[in-house]
Amino acid sequence: FDDVGAAQSWSMAFFDEDGNGAVISCLYGRHDCRVYSKVLELGKADRSLTGEEQSAIEAAGRGGRTVIRA
Repeated sequence: FDDVGAAQSWSMAFFDEDGNGAVISCLYGRHDCRVYSKVLELGKADRSLTGEEQSAIEAAGRGGRTVIRA
């Protein structure tokens, strides 16, 4: 979308050793800021994931602290 993105948008994932947790994304726009979350159960999301959300899950699984820009 033309009015969202930039360096202020991000995705973050956290989960336990069983893959239960969440992925959270924040989309910063010119006129608003939106936060979305998706539940992770046994490593699977309850809804389809964006590329950035999938990257955040993979980085969290590696134990990394990689910044994934949405």
